Amino acid sequence: MYISEFVKSQSTTLDTVKFYIKNGLLTPEKDGSWYVFGEQDADDFQNIVELKELGFSIKAIKRIKELHNTSCSTDKQWTENLSIVTDELADIDSNIVKLMSRKAKLNKIRTELKEKLRRQDV
Repeated sequence: MYISEFVKSQSTTLDTVKFYIKNGLLTPEKDGSWYVFGEQDADDFQNIVELKELGFSIKAIKRIKELHNTSCSTDKQWTENLSIVTDELADIDSNIVKLMSRKAKLNKIRTELKEKLRRQDV
């Protein structure tokens, strides 16, 4: 199928598909100047979507795909994927700490504002 059909079948945008092609995440065949997408491209697209939903960067997704294509079901793939997942979990933990700090600061501001309003009512 050509790109317009692929975009429709995946419920995505042309810009998204072109971005993934440009970054090497999708590698459809070419028929002259036309991209031709097959089942593998649809599977690849769904994998990209799932990894994006998990919060992986384009760089990480590209590495995961590369490992799948070159070292599928090997210790190398599993070890590197473990490293990628571990790094992602560390980023999440860091973000949680930042969010908790932000939440504490906002709670303090809210308490101060409520107190000011309470004093106004007296």
